Amino acid sequence: MFNYSYVSKAWQAISVLAMLFLFSGCATKPPNMTWQKVQPACGDLIARLDINIDREHVRDVQNMRIKAFPMLRSNRFWSSYSHALNTEKKASFWLNQLEKLALTDWDIEKNNLQVSSQTQLETWAQKNFHQSVHEALHQCMQQTHAFRLQHLAEIIVASQVPDDYQMWKRTLGIYPLTALPFLMGVHHWHDEAKSNFQKPLKYGLSDLHYHLAKSLNSGDKQPLFQNEHSSKNPLHIPLPNASETTRLLNYFSPQISILLGLQADYLGEIKINAAGQIIHVKKPVVYTHISHTRWQGKALLQLNYVFWFPERPKTSSFDLLGGKLDGLIWRVTLDE
Repeated sequence: MFNYSYVSKAWQAISVLAMLFLFSGCATKPPNMTWQKVQPACGDLIARLDINIDREHVRDVQNMRIKAFPMLRSNRFWSSYSHALNTEKKASFWLNQLEKLALTDWDIEKNNLQVSSQTQLETWAQKNFHQSVHEALHQCMQQTHAFRLQHLAEIIVASQVPDDYQMWKRTLGIYPLTALPFLMGVHHWHDEAKSNFQKPLKYGLSDLHYHLAKSLNSGDKQPLFQNEHSSKNPLHIPLPNASETTRLLNYFSPQISILLGLQADYLGEIKINAAGQIIHVKKPVVYTHISHTRWQGKALLQLNYVFWFPERPKTSSFDLLGGKLDGLIWRVTLDE
């Protein structure tokens, strides 16, 4: 869970007014009226891509899609900086990060499309851009960056990530009453898990052991991460490059030992088959990515390791946590 320092609504309003003043010479027409005029081919590419993604239900939801600005994605970490954009340099850097989120998510979504849909999109991109969909999206992002900078005040408001609670559902579901026994069950599970982790590990040769291949050794004097990179960007956020990310993920990767008992104990790979269903394949895979959190006003880097299992066996007919697919997230937060 992110730990953010929230500012008051009054301060956010002042920030928005400051942005409006800072970019007062820029156009203020509604984005939907000018989007197609900026780069029509880019608008067509995004429309075709989104139609396929929505039709095949492969929309990635880890970041919020900003509807009025389809080439941006947001999350709570980056939206928490929206009040700090008091210079054009900071604003441009912040927009770049929202653009990178969109590009990353589009790559994930496109790769989850059926092969026939991917082929059609690639053929269209080659005909209209003379390059791949991935390259065309990067080109479009660069060509339309100035347009988004002109609409910064609108983007600041639209980038705020709302919660997923729906009051009418919470009321009809008698939320205050049902939350209490569920919370008691969560606390009980926490106590049980802590107790298990405090016991000495005993396993046999037949049990499962997983670990990432280590590319570093004790004689490797190359630093894991040049933290001065964070001081070079306007918002002072640690952003490792590709090679640094790989070294960090390898160095801090966990070793997983599983007391083998059921088929559900095997780690696996998640794929989408021809019918659009998510299936589990018995092949050891760890999914990794980096993220950030804010602690006492400071941005910290996080390393995430995600493991998937075919199911969580139900312990009884009243087990609300059991079912197909189960996951484990191991997250390392670096304070320096």
